[in-house]
Amino acid sequence: MARKLFKISLFSILAFALAFALSPTLLNKPAYAQSAPSIVEVIDSFHSDIVVNSDGTVNVTEIIHYYFPFSRHGIFREIPLTKTNQDGKDFRMLASEISVTDELGRPYMFQDNSTSAEINLKVGDPNATITGTHVYVIKYTLSGALTYFTDHDEIYWNVTGNGWEVPIYESSATVILPDSERLDSAVSGICYIGTLGSTERYCDITLPARNALEFKSPRQLEPGEGLTIVESFPTRIVEVLEPVRDFSSLWETIIGILIFIGWLIFYILLPAFLFFRIWPRLKKQPNEKKVVAAWFDPPKTDSGRSLTAGEVGVLYDKKGDIRDITATLIQIAQKGFIKITSEESGVIIKKPKFSLVKVREWEGSDLLKYEKYLLDSIFKGAEVVSLESLGKRVGFATKLETTYKEAAKQLVGDEQFAEDPYKVREKWMIVFVLAFFFFNPLLALVAYLGSKSSRRTESGALSWATIESMRNFVRSQDKQLEFQAQNQMFFEKLLPYAIALGVEKIWLDRFKDLKLAKPEWLESDNFNTFSYLYLMNSFNSSVSSAVAMSSTRSSSGFSSGFSGGFSGGGGGGGGGGSW
Repeated sequence: MARKLFKISLFSILAFALAFALSPTLLNKPAYAQSAPSIVEVIDSFHSDIVVNSDGTVNVTEIIHYYFPFSRHGIFREIPLTKTNQDGKDFRMLASEISVTDELGRPYMFQDNSTSAEINLKVGDPNATITGTHVYVIKYTLSGALTYFTDHDEIYWNVTGNGWEVPIYESSATVILPDSERLDSAVSGICYIGTLGSTERYCDITLPARNALEFKSPRQLEPGEGLTIVESFPTRIVEVLEPVRDFSSLWETIIGILIFIGWLIFYILLPAFLFFRIWPRLKKQPNEKKVVAAWFDPPKTDSGRSLTAGEVGVLYDKKGDIRDITATLIQIAQKGFIKITSEESGVIIKKPKFSLVKVREWEGSDLLKYEKYLLDSIFKGAEVVSLESLGKRVGFATKLETTYKEAAKQLVGDEQFAEDPYKVREKWMIVFVLAFFFFNPLLALVAYLGSKSSRRTESGALSWATIESMRNFVRSQDKQLEFQAQNQMFFEKLLPYAIALGVEKIWLDRFKDLKLAKPEWLESDNFNTFSYLYLMNSFNSSVSSAVAMSSTRSSSGFSSGFSGGFSGGGGGGGGGGSW
């Protein structure tokens, strides 16, 4: 029995001793390293050997023990090459001799995406995956990594970087300087751990040799935390090798300022400048204020020619429209070049159908260019054309737009317009499209106002006042003006102008109780005063309908449907992860 108890006790002691021997304390491995590796991607250790050469260059060797719990291709490593001084100026280190191997010196496959701003490595075979712990030895040489002061030189280096997405169980660094007797008791160091900007000085520093200093974090680094070391040493131990001034940030600042200035100019100053340029042009001209209560004749050019009804319509509102076409056709008919015919159609509701008949040749006549162009566009060699057929004609609306432009050119030539209103609108339409594309509402508003900024000449402004005075007469119901309505010639003379000015219904209504004779330029059955007035109103509507129908047809003929240190400071840093 005693022997049996002895065996049990001996077994218990041996088991306890074995457990104690395998404990993290004796194995010198953190307790947290026991449970995580089986399920969490981690860096077991991150050590950096930093060798400062006498020529001022620095050789860095990073030894990373990376644990992959699941299948991955490898790791990526990013190391910034930019340093910022106390004045906020950026400088760049130069990197060279980059290599990646395992702990036995066997090279890894890696993709080097480095730029002048950073070392960027993607290590691993894209066609193969790995698991477990793998060692990555990353080597590179730096120029400009040291900082030089009047009383000392130093290396200020972010060893691990603060950009890792996994915890780092153990992190350390060894800095080796060129050996010199001046190093005795003249070397010192500090280090920082924590997130970017942390000033926590919590690390172990040892001096194994006079030219070597070891730094070690006493705790695990969580994702986003890093180890940064600073070591000072006497001057003139190494050559001065300054980093290169990085002008990219300066250029970025300049570009940013230029972009802001451009934005300010385009969105604020340009609209303001253009607005103050066009504002005087939007005001009423002095001669435009010379409007009287009544005027019985159309305005005349400086040469004495009376403006046509179409010209009056364009000069009045600086653009042409369907009313001007109707007015022009009636006026041309009154001159004897065409005749307007009307035939009733419909079984129950009778509606007039209008046609235009060529009476005599207009080439070589005193008709204006825009009038001849309109007739050529309508007849196209035919002798008779119905308004209904014009509505089915592809491109007829475009011909009318050209007619308006020709009338505007005539007014420019006769010094009624200082500039072509259509060209002014086209110019401002480009500005409007740019404003719409770049979402500049102020510029769009100015472009809209600018489209109305074409100016009449002093003579044209006086003509506008005459037109307005004539319009006042045509639409006036004043009894003292009724005597003028007793004359049919006077009625027919002002009829095209009343249509061009949009007051024809008032003008026609004033003659409803008078007996009017049938004009030579109009053919219609059962003519009387009522039918005359009705036909004129219907003709205007028919022309409008024909043009509207033509403008909705497509080109193919289809109709429209509708100062201090901190973690992460200094050179180096960056981070990495797996892929």
